[in-house]
Amino acid sequence: MKNKTLSILLIVLCVICLFGTTSCGIIKKPLDNNTSNGNNTNNNNQSQNQNGQSESSKYTKESLEMEISNQPVVVYSTEYLVQDEDYKCLYPDLLIANIKNNSGKSIKNAEIAFVAWDSNGFPIKIDSKYGRDSYVQIVDFDDVNLTNGQTYDDTGLALGCTYESKIKTFKAIVKSYTDFEENTWQNPLYTVWKDFYENKPLDYSLSSNSSSDSDSLAGNSGPVKVYVFNAKGCSACESQIDYLKGLSSYNKKFQIIEKELYVDTESWGEGKDFNLAKNVAKEFNKVGFNEITETGAPMVIISNVYATTGYYESLEGYINQAYNAGDKDVVGCIEKGNSNCLK
Repeated sequence: MKNKTLSILLIVLCVICLFGTTSCGIIKKPLDNNTSNGNNTNNNNQSQNQNGQSESSKYTKESLEMEISNQPVVVYSTEYLVQDEDYKCLYPDLLIANIKNNSGKSIKNAEIAFVAWDSNGFPIKIDSKYGRDSYVQIVDFDDVNLTNGQTYDDTGLALGCTYESKIKTFKAIVKSYTDFEENTWQNPLYTVWKDFYENKPLDYSLSSNSSSDSDSLAGNSGPVKVYVFNAKGCSACESQIDYLKGLSSYNKKFQIIEKELYVDTESWGEGKDFNLAKNVAKEFNKVGFNEITETGAPMVIISNVYATTGYYESLEGYINQAYNAGDKDVVGCIEKGNSNCLK
């Protein structure tokens, strides 16, 4: 009987060992990202990345930036702002992203994503004052309260206590926005934008057609054409040109192309380029640039990112944006009689 009881105990112990108790020398490894459910997660991520890659391959930088520029809410200019040379922790440097609402609705909040590069065009992690360093930083723009056509300026990402920032160039995109009916728009091109720019050199492109990329990005290696439609005796026109010529990037990243909008400011007779100006204003008006009109001077156009009548400073951000994306030369396109120059 004793031997029978011992045999039963031995059988029970073997069954327990078979089902994996640690006392029998079988140690179960904790689940991690490389086992069991972790493998399923990685496979899902890989599938998503493959889908993203497939989507990204449809674009060059030029076509992507063009499509982004026609979205409902856009970053229309950027600026690196130094608030104070000495007290950086109190007054940090800012990566400014100016946004414009073309959605047709009033919007309450927006999310803006940032990426940055150093002077060599290599990606760098952005040192945020309110978060960890990251190649992509996302900032909530709360209570922007923009009606259709309005802009929201002079705010952005606050950097950390950085006295010598390595950031030379940066880009920003509207990741999402929410209207006053609590509807949230998620940017369908945000993932593609990240594929192009997150932790990638500035000249990186995901397009599978390398020859097409070379052609479409030719603007990166050549100056942007900044058009100024002016009139003789127009002091605002002269000031605008003087401002542009005073920028360090003049004749490096951009050239000034002067056009005659009016003969002079006394007779306001139509100049030789008046009809071109009228057609340019009409095309830009169609896509939401409401500030441009041929009934005044100067009329300034920078690629497909800036078109306004009147004298303004802080144009360097637009020029850099056009230079990095490749100049679309919308005015030149319209002047040749082409259609859909902004699409």
